[in-house]
Amino acid sequence: MISEKIVRFQNKNKDLGQLSQKIVTMLQSDGYKTQITSSSPVGIIIQATKAGILRDIITADRAFTIMITGEPNDFAIHIGIGKWI
Repeated sequence: MISEKIVRFQNKNKDLGQLSQKIVTMLQSDGYKTQITSSSPVGIIIQATKAGILRDIITADRAFTIMITGEPNDFAIHIGIGKWI
């Protein structure tokens, strides 16, 4: 990721799969095109880019990258900007 912010959560007992689906739903409702990789060895990776004809024509390859790592009671969310994979 080009730039990154990390937020850590402890003692929250969250299902990380459900959390990632809520994030994807929120991004899609705001008009973002999303993709999710839950089989990554580092954690769950979500990418989101603004969908649109102009963006597709100029092949913009930047995206929000959100990575969820850790356990349900001790996890971190990394938010940054990177290349659309």
